[in-house]
Amino acid sequence: MREESSQWADALALPPGVVTRAFFDSLTQGVMIVDPAGVILDLNAAALQILDRERDSLVGHGIADLPPAVDERGEPLTTETRPIGEVLRRGDPIAMRTIGLDLPGHGRRWIMVHDRPLRVNGQLAGVSSSFIDITSLRRATATSDLFAEVNRSMMHERDEEAFLAHFCDALVTIGGYELAALGEALVDEHHSVRLLHAAGATHYLETLADTASWSESSDTGRGALGTALRTGLVQISHELPNYALWRERAEQVGFHSMIALPLTLGHRSAVLVLYAREPLAFRDETVVARLTQMADEISFGAAHLATTRQLAASLEGTLRALAHLTEIRDPFTADHQNRVAQLAAAIAHDLGLDEELVHQIYQSGLVLDIGKSSVPAEILTRPGHLTALEFSMVQRHCEIGAAILERANLPEPIVSVARQHHERLDGSGYPDGLRGDEISLPARVVMVADVLEAMTQHRPYRPARRLKDALDHVRENSGTLFDPDVVAALDEVFARGFTFDDTTWSASPLGAPLIRAGR
Repeated sequence: MREESSQWADALALPPGVVTRAFFDSLTQGVMIVDPAGVILDLNAAALQILDRERDSLVGHGIADLPPAVDERGEPLTTETRPIGEVLRRGDPIAMRTIGLDLPGHGRRWIMVHDRPLRVNGQLAGVSSSFIDITSLRRATATSDLFAEVNRSMMHERDEEAFLAHFCDALVTIGGYELAALGEALVDEHHSVRLLHAAGATHYLETLADTASWSESSDTGRGALGTALRTGLVQISHELPNYALWRERAEQVGFHSMIALPLTLGHRSAVLVLYAREPLAFRDETVVARLTQMADEISFGAAHLATTRQLAASLEGTLRALAHLTEIRDPFTADHQNRVAQLAAAIAHDLGLDEELVHQIYQSGLVLDIGKSSVPAEILTRPGHLTALEFSMVQRHCEIGAAILERANLPEPIVSVARQHHERLDGSGYPDGLRGDEISLPARVVMVADVLEAMTQHRPYRPARRLKDALDHVRENSGTLFDPDVVAALDEVFARGFTFDDTTWSASPLGAPLIRAGR
């Protein structure tokens, strides 16, 4: 190397040391050399730029004088635990270690470090530390992860409010922003901004609660948040001279930059505001473009969830209308399906089934007897015993009901419950003589609720039985006719005070009752 440097020096008519320095400073990655005692011997220009320090402030000083560092979890690193200190202690190289540097005026800068021991005659002679600034890359990666989280939330959340709150949390936990807040423009005399959701350092918002506005005639309304709401354009703090109105308050809590991203929530104008510790956290055009796309995804996700909720409400109304058709033909079973649906949902909840399946079981109960619309009314309401032919006509309501619901493109398990709710574990049921697990779990839940409810209600051909007697009948046939786990859950539901007369229910996000409040 020295010989080559000498040749370059001769060719350029420059002293060898100048050529070596020129090459050292031409490297785009930061390089720092320390001796075995941890004293900094030299740094190149890229290293000084990343560390935001002058050469004289570091050369000849110990690594303890380097900017404070944290690991990827944000835990402080000591002189011994930062990568260069580990290499000095152990003599082993460290590759691709990510640490954060807290730089005055710049906030936290993330670097990727490669530290290798320097050896002379087998002895540790120092450490060569090379590093690159990955702050922008880290932001871009986090933004990609946030996109994935938006899509995941749209698939799993059933409520717009829960979706928005979850996403604000993700912007802090995944995106690494200090504060994420969603505000809605109100159409009032003050053009106020109503806070919808926030996560992170929310105490900062307390100082702005009464001053946030989107009015152009207001000083606060001409800030980033108000301007974004008013114009529909992305606003970045370091590009707005009138952000100085809030700058002092922001810097007191460690915020040095912010971005305001306009979006829509149905017909409402809203804004997503992100705060970061770095003064120029939003200088990267790629990051800003991705955040803008993400705001559009939030708008789409909120609209999607609102549409899903409307469709769910429409389906609920359709199912209730179908249930009413059955009740018109058989007034003795009026409200039977609704009561079965309520009890089945309570049992399913006690079984620990997920909320969506509980709701589907509730919906299934609402129309389990829709096939009875094909049975002549005089048979359904006859007080005496039915002939074998008449009873077979009643039995066919399971197949006919399933066919009706299937043609209506209603989802599972609604169709299978209509067909299977008269099956029994031992194969003695109808219409298919299914056994055990051949019967779907939702149908095993609904069948128990159906039997219990029917036994406690008056019928033209028999009087109502006491609840205790009905429960005893179900218990006696646990494991033969009925699923033992379902029967055990039924006992728990009534032990907590379930009654068919009690209408106190808590609602699911889709609007259906899930579990009756105990007395």
